[in-house]
Amino acid sequence: MLKLREAEDGSACFILENLDDTAELGRKIAASLQPGMTLLMEGTLGAGKTTLVREICRALGWKRTCSPSFALVNEYARARIPIAHADLYRLENADGRDFGFDDYLEDGWVLIVEWPEHLAECSFEEVWHCLMEAGNEKRTFSVRAEGQTAEAALTVLENLCR
Repeated sequence: MLKLREAEDGSACFILENLDDTAELGRKIAASLQPGMTLLMEGTLGAGKTTLVREICRALGWKRTCSPSFALVNEYARARIPIAHADLYRLENADGRDFGFDDYLEDGWVLIVEWPEHLAECSFEEVWHCLMEAGNEKRTFSVRAEGQTAEAALTVLENLCR
């Protein structure tokens, strides 16, 4: 069962015991997102970032997703809220302007970036800083919000998980 607790740094921390919890969290995140938000997804390889993104997209009405490791950015334009999903693992000092990140956000898309630490510059107005970690038998997904819309969306997510 999906559990929520507040982390020491004030971020929301979700405990995921199995894939059903990941799917549930994906549905609840999808219900919380607002157009123009950015999710910066950090975590080690295999932590479950792409799996969670797939569940978010599925909850928004997109049936088939795949990791953008080689394409760099996958677009899910016909989802209820359009999603641009970027994976910067193979890059260093990437510039979001080269991928049109600002354009996606201005057009009301949600931008999800895996490996955001590979961005040369990172300045988003409405952003969730997300950390996915895999432990012995559980995973954790921690979120810290910046921006009024992002903070309100996180409050919605927390309320959905109580």
